[in-house]
Amino acid sequence: MKEASVAIPVKALDGRAVVSPALDFLLLGGASLILFPVVMYAFPAKLLEGLNLFPVFLAVVVALNYVINFPHFAYSYQLMYRDFFKKITGQIDPALRYRYLFSGVAVPVLLVAFFIYGTRLNSTLWIKQAINVMLLTAGWHYAKQGFGILIVASIYQKVFYSLWERRFLLVNAHLLWVFAWILFNTGSQHKVYFGIAFYTLGLPSWIATSLGVLIGCSTLALVVLFWRKWRQNPRAIPVNGVTAYVASAYLWIILRFGLGYDNMIHPIVLLIPAMHSIQYITIVMRMKRNQVERNHLSKGAFIVFVLGGVAIGALIFDLLPAFLDKSVFYDKAIYGPTLFMFMFWIFINVHHYFIDNVIWRREGAEPKTFLFPAR
Repeated sequence: MKEASVAIPVKALDGRAVVSPALDFLLLGGASLILFPVVMYAFPAKLLEGLNLFPVFLAVVVALNYVINFPHFAYSYQLMYRDFFKKITGQIDPALRYRYLFSGVAVPVLLVAFFIYGTRLNSTLWIKQAINVMLLTAGWHYAKQGFGILIVASIYQKVFYSLWERRFLLVNAHLLWVFAWILFNTGSQHKVYFGIAFYTLGLPSWIATSLGVLIGCSTLALVVLFWRKWRQNPRAIPVNGVTAYVASAYLWIILRFGLGYDNMIHPIVLLIPAMHSIQYITIVMRMKRNQVERNHLSKGAFIVFVLGGVAIGALIFDLLPAFLDKSVFYDKAIYGPTLFMFMFWIFINVHHYFIDNVIWRREGAEPKTFLFPAR
């Protein structure tokens, strides 16, 4: 999700929710704010290891990948490339025509060219740089999604923000994303991603410390912002939207990209992509259900969309790259046995950021028309 529908004029929605008030809290981020501290306290990593529960936990994570995480990427592809020719020719969303061309054509071509050139060098020196790019865009995506869902959930609860408030909320989320990326790249650490070894940037610790102080000040300003809105109107605090924002920016980004990426703080961190995907899918399904309710989409087409996302996700994240790794010859002494898996996962994660940068914009007809209840 991006800064979608921020400026959409919506009539009073009488406290409506994306799904329901209680489910919105859980689906948009609240579940992780409860689950994570409880599990980390009650079942420390050493206890899980002693009980030999890691294999069970990993099996759950893998299953969630297939039914939640992979489909969330696939849904963005379905939204992006449906009627794509009409989009790039200006028949649909003419204001976004060149964004569709860039995100839908130029970015994937450039990514493919990058990997072709890198593999022809017979060295990992080139393609391993893509790992940090993936982490950079993924953290950015998490930040913008948390902000976007705050805005969407707020509109459902008839809560609106001034221009400076929206800008501050966005800047604060971006500060946390940059902080996480700097944390990951502080010091010299050797890591491995799908068999490709790489090193972090080895930034000095004072950069992270300085930015941490700035984030502390920004967080205090965030508290003041919502306190002022509460003073003006006790109903002006969209609890579920704020929960989505806090979970995404403060919990998921820091734990996933700053401290926990390829570093087993606790196995619960591995659930963050699923939590992020549930947040995303909740909004996508609300939009699609609205299309069905307004007779712009048949129930059959809706089912095809949902199941198609599951099938496409399994294909692009697992079946196709696994087949290519077994069928295509390359120097496994250099790249390891999962080069195509590596390239597919990097490609999809980076491209996903650029896709969402266009499909959820306020100028887009689909989210503007169908994301909210009929007005």
